[in-house]
Amino acid sequence: GAFTSTTIDATALTGNLPALNASSLTSIPAANITGTLPAISGANLTGLTSSQMPAGSILQVVAYSTTSSADTSSTSWTATGFSASITPSTTSSKVFIIATFNAETWGAEGAIGTYTLYHDQTTNLGDASYGMGMQSGTNSTAPNYHSRAIGTLTYVHSPGSVAEADYEIYQKNQGPAGGTKVGPGRTSITLMEIAG
Repeated sequence: GAFTSTTIDATALTGNLPALNASSLTSIPAANITGTLPAISGANLTGLTSSQMPAGSILQVVAYSTTSSADTSSTSWTATGFSASITPSTTSSKVFIIATFNAETWGAEGAIGTYTLYHDQTTNLGDASYGMGMQSGTNSTAPNYHSRAIGTLTYVHSPGSVAEADYEIYQKNQGPAGGTKVGPGRTSITLMEIAG
């Protein structure tokens, strides 16, 4: 005879169910799922791409550090050689830049240290004249006229490309004489790719 399907009341079911292949469990409405799901380790989350991460997620971090110094008496923007590079994974990503360093002016009472960040050695991310930060003042007497401060530059940049992006500290002397220096001490640059 033919098999007849009958609805069995759930309260009448006892014992163990046979093992089922989970691939046949499809399209279960969320309203029908109750209870607590087991913990899922990050190792089991595979195939998730950076474009699927929520906006604001940190996708990668690059860090650069040096104890070297760079100084100049130029009144034009001058590369320090202190830079970090990151390759964004999507064109919509943003790069959050944090640069910290010791800043110094020297050689004249009127020296004014001006600092900024350049993208790919071509684009000044700060103001063309005043950059992203300045420091001045005279804490000692002739002939050194040293004045020191802690410099921090932060900026969120949208490179709009998946090409490698380089970020470098630049400096110049805004005053009529003397010079400016990044260093001595620890200079660091941290780049964070943020999902757009």
